Amino acid sequence: MKPTVGILGCGWLGKPLAQHLLTEGYRVKGSTTTPEKKEILHALGVEAYTVSLTPSGCEGEWADFIADVSHLVVAFPPKLRQSQEDSYVEKVAQLLRLLQKTPIKKLLWVGSTGVFGEHQGVVDDTTVPEPDTASGKGLWAAEQAIHQAELPYTGIRLGGLVGPDRHPVTYLSGRQNLERPMAPVHLIALSDCIGILRLCLEQEALQRFINAVHPERPTRAEFYTQAAHHRQIPPPHFDAHDTRVGKRIECTWLAQQHYAFEPHLPL
Repeated sequence: MKPTVGILGCGWLGKPLAQHLLTEGYRVKGSTTTPEKKEILHALGVEAYTVSLTPSGCEGEWADFIADVSHLVVAFPPKLRQSQEDSYVEKVAQLLRLLQKTPIKKLLWVGSTGVFGEHQGVVDDTTVPEPDTASGKGLWAAEQAIHQAELPYTGIRLGGLVGPDRHPVTYLSGRQNLERPMAPVHLIALSDCIGILRLCLEQEALQRFINAVHPERPTRAEFYTQAAHHRQIPPPHFDAHDTRVGKRIECTWLAQQHYAFEPHLPL
């Protein structure tokens, strides 16, 4: 019998993940922050609950949501800015305290490759992050708290998200003097996010974080210019004098698993 999976945060990633798991025969419980989205999830067959994560704990229908969930996917986006770093870390700490009081058998935590600093060069799953931004420092503090919580977990550091109604070129279109034109992109398609989470769901907890980015790594200038032309929107313009390459992220564990990514990044 397949486990009951809870998805904390049924947004851009969590909602299609829930739909995929339902087709695979899982019982899925999902959380959202508004009654309107709760009804949408119910219509899809998800057992939906309103839950809000705050620095003081989980508000709403947390007890009903977490009841009999054996495998929990935490998929709420950090959306970290400098003023929110402490709030995010405290929310993570409160959530972990609550989870330690539940019979969770596996925790899948969706993180970000933004935890690595641009100065770190080539990094893989075993590289210790040295974040150089406020958001990166918040992510690293969260990772450390998760590791110290003594829960059976696997963390997945996703690259930039690409998929239906979401592509970074739309935010970059027409902008001038963008930095690091020669740096590689580190992106991942929604279909691969779901495939990797499904793989991790079926594996034993790794007790560490893994990197998850598409192996296709054109330069920022090349990829975003091509994507803009493909979408017929104004291309971004990069600072031709900026020769910094930045970090390059490798996916050690996924390579060992021979995970088959989508053939190409979506333009």
